[in-house]
Amino acid sequence: MTLKLIIADDNIEFLDYVRTVAEAKGWSVTLCADGNELLASLEDMSDPALVLVDINMPNLDGVEVAWKLSDLNGAAPARLRFITGGDPTNAIAARMIAKAREQDPGTTLFKPIAIDKLREVLAFEAEKLEAQQLS
Repeated sequence: MTLKLIIADDNIEFLDYVRTVAEAKGWSVTLCADGNELLASLEDMSDPALVLVDINMPNLDGVEVAWKLSDLNGAAPARLRFITGGDPTNAIAARMIAKAREQDPGTTLFKPIAIDKLREVLAFEAEKLEAQQLS
C-alpha cells in the first residue's frame, strides 16, 4: 500500500519541510497552496489519504475544507489533521466543525512542529490508513 499525504498550507517552507520528512518515511506527498487545490486532489484519488490542512489560508481555509470533505462524492476516505500557527481557539472551533460534519480530525498540530513529533504523527497515521485499507 502506498501511503498518501496531501498537505495544504500557504507557507512554502513548511510544505517543503513536511514533504522532506514524509517522503523519507515512504509517503507519497501532494502539496497544495490552499484548500481548493486540496479538494481537487482528493477528487482524483481512489485510495485513502492523510490530509494535513492549515486552518488559516487564503481562498479556502482548513475549516472550509473540513466542511466540504464530507460532500466529496466518490472520493477516497481521508484522515484529517489540522495545522496552525495561530490562536488555539481557532483549532478548537475547527475541530468542532469537523466533528459536526462527521470527520475525525485527530490532534491538531501546532507550528513549529518538531521533526520527532511529525515523524510520530506520520507513523500513527500510517497504521490507521493501513488498518482502514484492510477493513
